[in-house]
Amino acid sequence: MNLAKETAETTDVNTYVGFPPPAFGSTPDIAHSHFVLFREMTYDEENDPGRDKSLPPVVPLSTWIKLPAGIVVDLSRLDFQGVVLDAAYDKYHTVLPRLEGKDVQNLRLIQYNRYGSIINKPLSEKTAFVPFGEGVVEGGKAKVFGKNTANLTVSRLTGKWSMSNP
Repeated sequence: MNLAKETAETTDVNTYVGFPPPAFGSTPDIAHSHFVLFREMTYDEENDPGRDKSLPPVVPLSTWIKLPAGIVVDLSRLDFQGVVLDAAYDKYHTVLPRLEGKDVQNLRLIQYNRYGSIINKPLSEKTAFVPFGEGVVEGGKAKVFGKNTANLTVSRLTGKWSMSNP
């Protein structure tokens, strides 16, 4: 999360943390244990005469990152309203890494602006959280439990993350 924030601040463009949609993958835990980082192109990158204009103006920052075994993100309790990318990004999945050999569409996104603030409107006014920890995925839904469970809490205005017990 901090890499996404720092990238937004240093490149002066929006940066995203994307999670696969709930039903994605060959096993139920794929959508709750993977994420990818990407950003919009800078002005110079987007206007480079050699750029393939048929591709969306996004730059992958990572491959799909898998959380450690037994750690899941409870996306059903993600405390953000969804971000919808506009028409320029409708094929963003074509430039992002593939997961299990497939393009991933309809990502759930956490979006940082160029100041490092969260653009998504949290369901609460000033902070939002991402519940994660030890857990399992049953029936396509993550169940986070145990003493090693936490909420990643983010200040919407500063984009700074902290960890708290649920």
